[in-house]
Amino acid sequence: MRGKDKEGEIIPSINSHLFVSNEFCLSSDIKKREVGINLDRLKDLRVKADYYKSWSVAIEAQGTTALKFADKIISNISSLST
Repeated sequence: MRGKDKEGEIIPSINSHLFVSNEFCLSSDIKKREVGINLDRLKDLRVKADYYKSWSVAIEAQGTTALKFADKIISNISSLST
């Protein structure tokens, strides 16, 4: 099953997260690009937390960082014109 975004663009069912992130990153709108960049950063933190047992950072600090990225993503998406 494939979905469509508000602009009618078909979102593929395979690699949909990558597709959405790339659409934001490649946008000419600076707010959308910031969303894409922060989505990538958030995914990077998640992958490290899930798969790197010897990740030598304070997990609490990384959790705070992840929450800040998520907050920026929500804020930027909320400010986009519909």
